[in-house]
Amino acid sequence: MEIRILMLAALLVSTQALANPQEIRQFNCEQAALTEYKKQFDAREAKRLSSVHDLTKPITVQEVLADRRLVEAYCLKQAACDGKPENLGKRFSDCIDQDAIEAVQRLDELNAPDPKDR
Repeated sequence: MEIRILMLAALLVSTQALANPQEIRQFNCEQAALTEYKKQFDAREAKRLSSVHDLTKPITVQEVLADRRLVEAYCLKQAACDGKPENLGKRFSDCIDQDAIEAVQRLDELNAPDPKDR
């Protein structure tokens, strides 16, 4: 999601150059979808952290599924923003794929050796 935030920030800077009302609607729609996702994600994380006394407790299957449903809901909203039903499947798939790539990158960062240990 971090890459999407940066992409939307870049679009925000270039909003002045958008002449097409459809592009402006799409941008606003994508921004609203991302804002809603971020709000729900932050609420889930706050609840998860406040309810867990032992931070070593593994995440449950239900939590994994709830996280996945949250990502899918975001991707569906984001995919629908261009208003072209023929693009919905591809945009949804691209969004899910991007989330998977970012998840792998986060895991790689967590598992990377600490430069201090070298």
